[in-house]
Amino acid sequence: MSTATDARGRVSRLALWTLVGLTLALLLWTWLVARNGTLASFDTAIRPPRVGDAVLEVARALAVITMPIPVIVATTGIAWWAHVRRLRNLSMALVISGLLSWAASSLLRVLVRRPRPPRWYDPTFTESGWSYPSTHVALMTTFAIMLVTTATVIRRPRRELRIIRGLAIASVALVCLDRWLLGAHWTSDIVGGLLVGGMAAAAAAAASRVVQEPAWYHVPLPPTPDGDRPVCAVIYNPAKVGDEAVFQRRITHELAIRQWDDPLWLTTSIADPGYAMSREAIAARADLVIVAGGDGTVRVVTSELAHSDVPVAIVPAGTANLLARNLGIPLDEDEAFRVAFEGSPQPIDLVLVTVDGDRRNAEHFAVMGGLGIDGKVMADTRAELKKAVRSVAYFVAVAQNINTPPVPATITVDDRLVSDNPATLMLVGNVGEVQAGLRIFPHATPFDGEIDLIATGPSGFGQWFRWGLGVLRRQHDQQVTQVQGKHVRIRVAEPMPYQFDGDTLGVASTFDAEVVPAAVSVMVPRR
Repeated sequence: MSTATDARGRVSRLALWTLVGLTLALLLWTWLVARNGTLASFDTAIRPPRVGDAVLEVARALAVITMPIPVIVATTGIAWWAHVRRLRNLSMALVISGLLSWAASSLLRVLVRRPRPPRWYDPTFTESGWSYPSTHVALMTTFAIMLVTTATVIRRPRRELRIIRGLAIASVALVCLDRWLLGAHWTSDIVGGLLVGGMAAAAAAAASRVVQEPAWYHVPLPPTPDGDRPVCAVIYNPAKVGDEAVFQRRITHELAIRQWDDPLWLTTSIADPGYAMSREAIAARADLVIVAGGDGTVRVVTSELAHSDVPVAIVPAGTANLLARNLGIPLDEDEAFRVAFEGSPQPIDLVLVTVDGDRRNAEHFAVMGGLGIDGKVMADTRAELKKAVRSVAYFVAVAQNINTPPVPATITVDDRLVSDNPATLMLVGNVGEVQAGLRIFPHATPFDGEIDLIATGPSGFGQWFRWGLGVLRRQHDQQVTQVQGKHVRIRVAEPMPYQFDGDTLGVASTFDAEVVPAAVSVMVPRR
């Protein structure tokens, strides 16, 4: 693993030096352009010839197609494609690169204020404004570099990568030729555009922590004896990973450069969200289990791997990803892979729940579970709405159940009665944060050997609003029961829906939750 870690560092330094080199080259070139006459002989020596009407019209059409707005729109489209596939850093880099390239070109135009070269035909709107640098060339250069970066990040086959690189170089060369034939810029303006485009792409990739590994970078590691290579089982929800082929290629690449064995692919289904797959991974003596999916998939896998000594690496691919958020695991797929192979195994607590005394079917959860309105909300959250608007879907379900009346409930913690008041929400937590820094359980952590309880009985918008305001302020009134302990028992007068980590599993009258300290090891970022 140390070799892989060093590899990541060297790639980052390469990107940084590329950015520094292009920035210094752009500053030097701009200084030479701004000095009147310094590059005059260079520009006049390679003035374009007059072209025929047909070539002129084709060149003008190409100038319209490659204007900044169409190129930025195309870049944004690729960014959305990457975002859907949870390549968040890449998506951010794509958006930033186009805007930065346009902004840097516009700023240099205003600062340098270089007039356009004289033309032998009537110029169009694509040839207006100051001349240095060429915005067309800058934007196309940025787009071409980011297109190659995208293809590299998603691990397209080498033959396809060579084709994409060739097309990218040809497209930039074509735009440069187009601006030169039209006489829309001096030659030094085109060079300036190339430098601006390269600098913007490098800056965006560095700022977004996109790691692009060039083909020449990897040095083969010494061969390992047969049977000594570690084995990785990949349990994933194919409905959550976005693009299954891209996901598999990227995992295969990460394993190959570290000389791991071929992965064991285990896909979940509606009928089995991960039980049999986890047992198969244990039987295969996997050295690591990567689980890609939402909190429900992660719950099942961590539950089955409890006390197995097999570490779990989480690639967040759900709506909330609460366990990943609370453990500091990045939501970007690239960075999650890095944590999976270069992080530290950290034992975390799980919570074992028995409903209605059925200990044979007791299950663990990792985040939070409860009895009452949260179970109803999870049951009423529509999967298609969750896919479309993500976390907003939960608020729609909350609105549908906001008038649910409290029910008689008796709650004990470590055999001590803590509440016998009617309750609507009875929630047991192993972690604290839910979304965007909001902590329902202020003191909860999956490392302390305790679980947290919150029980309250609001009904109607006004009471729920006051409770939510108290959560935001981290101030609870006397009508809210909040306790820590090792064993929580909830009894309600009538069966109510219950949920584990966002999955509603049925109805129950008794909900017994007890902490299982250090039950499973999860790969977390190195501190």
